[in-house]
Amino acid sequence: MSIEAEQREAKAKTTVEVKARYQPSTATFEKEYPRPTTLAPVKADVMTFFHVAERTEGRKVYTYHLFFEGQPRDDLNTTLATIAGEHRAEIEFQLVEQIVES
Repeated sequence: MSIEAEQREAKAKTTVEVKARYQPSTATFEKEYPRPTTLAPVKADVMTFFHVAERTEGRKVYTYHLFFEGQPRDDLNTTLATIAGEHRAEIEFQLVEQIVES
């Protein structure tokens, strides 16, 4: 195994490359995080990148959810290591807007 391959493998054991997409945008969020990072700062970074914020406008409440493999990941205390598992070095989320009218 080459030194570069060994370095990539070692890095993958300590970090996770996070990508996120948000349907109205053609841009892709990409950032590397330590594996123990919880979803709370990841969600905040993704929302900042796409210039969105949870809010209430009149009777409408706008919330945002990170989806991974088609499932919402709303427990913001979940770590990236838990989601990625032992061998995955990269995960991709979809940021989804939910609008509820009260």
